[in-house]
Amino acid sequence: MTNIFFFLLASTFLLSCQTQKDIRQQKMMDELNMKLQESEKQMGASSMSNAQLNLQLNQVMEQQMRLQGQVDLLSRQYETWNEENNLAIQRESERTTRMKELETMMKKTQEMIKEVTDALKELKKGSSKSKTTSSAPSDIPEEYQKGMYFFARGELDNALISLSNFYSKTPGSGYAPNALLHIGKILARQNKIKEAKEAYKQVMKEYPKSRRVPEAKKLLEKMK
Repeated sequence: MTNIFFFLLASTFLLSCQTQKDIRQQKMMDELNMKLQESEKQMGASSMSNAQLNLQLNQVMEQQMRLQGQVDLLSRQYETWNEENNLAIQRESERTTRMKELETMMKKTQEMIKEVTDALKELKKGSSKSKTTSSAPSDIPEEYQKGMYFFARGELDNALISLSNFYSKTPGSGYAPNALLHIGKILARQNKIKEAKEAYKQVMKEYPKSRRVPEAKKLLEKMK
């Protein structure tokens, strides 16, 4: 009887020990499962966080691309505007230059008209004198008349030859100052500025009392 009691007691003790061990193991398993679940949750949260970051990054990149497109468009528009503006400035400059050239040409044309008119007046004076003294030969030298005639027609080379011949042969003639003045005008038109200045100066020096002196001074001042 005593043996049976001890056997039952031992069996109960062993069973109790085995049950506590199972409980501890179960508890450890539960703790491990809980840690595993928490780790999975953290990993899931981390995955979601990475996905959100990637989404935000893609959105930022798209926005950057749109902004870059707008910058490129504005840059092309600015370049086009700048080219058109430069072209407009160039055209305005060309127009201003052309206007100045036309003004200069108009002034020169007016001066030429005045010179031709003066030359015609001189020829008419000579013609009138010859008519009033028809019995006497004309007192206007032929070479001088030829020079003024060529000058009036714009034949500058021929006019220069005739007037130069006349002046060199008859510097004491009453027509010499006018011949020398027109020699200066012809040289000025031919862009022989230095020679033209010398001709005007010679008019003032050789014929200080001539009525051609004021005009010679005026023409000389224009050339300074």
